[in-house]
Amino acid sequence: MGSTSTSRVAPVLSPARTIVQFQLSSIQDEEISLTIMGSVFKVKSSATIKDIKAVICDMYRFPDNHPEFFLAGQPLMDFQRVVDCGFLEGAVDLVFKNIVGIKIFVKLPSSQDTIEIEAKSEDTILKVKTMIQAKEKIHPGQFTLVYDGKLLEDDMTLGSVHMKNESTLYMVSAPKDFLSISVKAPSRETFKFKVKPLFTVRDVKIIVESYTGCSISDHILIYSGNELEDLKTLAFYDVKDESVLEISPPPFQIFVRVCDGKLISIDVKPSDSVEELKRAIFHKLNVSMMPFDFYKLVFSWEQLDEVRNLASYNIQQGSKLRLVLSSSVIVRD
Repeated sequence: MGSTSTSRVAPVLSPARTIVQFQLSSIQDEEISLTIMGSVFKVKSSATIKDIKAVICDMYRFPDNHPEFFLAGQPLMDFQRVVDCGFLEGAVDLVFKNIVGIKIFVKLPSSQDTIEIEAKSEDTILKVKTMIQAKEKIHPGQFTLVYDGKLLEDDMTLGSVHMKNESTLYMVSAPKDFLSISVKAPSRETFKFKVKPLFTVRDVKIIVESYTGCSISDHILIYSGNELEDLKTLAFYDVKDESVLEISPPPFQIFVRVCDGKLISIDVKPSDSVEELKRAIFHKLNVSMMPFDFYKLVFSWEQLDEVRNLASYNIQQGSKLRLVLSSSVIVRD
């Protein structure tokens, strides 16, 4: 097959599919002149679609599988000849497939390791899961991928969810059926997600992290007043559709100076009440003391109301409190 062409600089193609129209000249002595992207090609009338692709790839240094021809919306096959397939009768579209790869990271729930995957925007989630299977030997039916707080369906493409280069996907287990739950952050902001009953509490934390970008692995999830353990499922705690879970910051350590001057440490949560703290102090001291109500807690020269929680007094990591008799005079250390 002979061919000639004018000298052209290879066009810059965007990552999206790019469509370029063909213009065809008259046939002379079984030789066809094609004007493609401003360049003139001469091919024999017996040339196949594959031959024309080869000319374009050679000129612009595209991969062999990059260009595709469409006539009236239908793809033309490589083995078809231009004189037989209607190539000369109508407008032919040349479509450049997206070959720009994107790097994505996948966070594994079991080991908290992260693996790297090379993919394309047109790849489906199922294809990405197959790539993960090749690396980690985990069957695609055993997990769901999460991105930006959303569960990704197998038939979605990376482009359809606006996946960016170097994005992170999170892997969670994948039983059937969905629940709609709300998760309330310490800031009182509430996020709504779809989850599955057999997701673990840790899975829910991963979904929240994928949406907010902030790690809450050391925080506590609370449902109906109960702290949820990471390795137990939502079904174990009978979490129902439209339930609300609350994120509580992790425990922290404070110090309390008791009546004999001894300084003890106590692990607490911001949501703990002053009364709960008093009981924890009595339990740690493990001594017989005067009646519980005779003692008060003091912080920053203020006697604390037992029905309020520690967060309301801005008690934080390392804060120092005093346990005193309610009739005692407060004296600075």
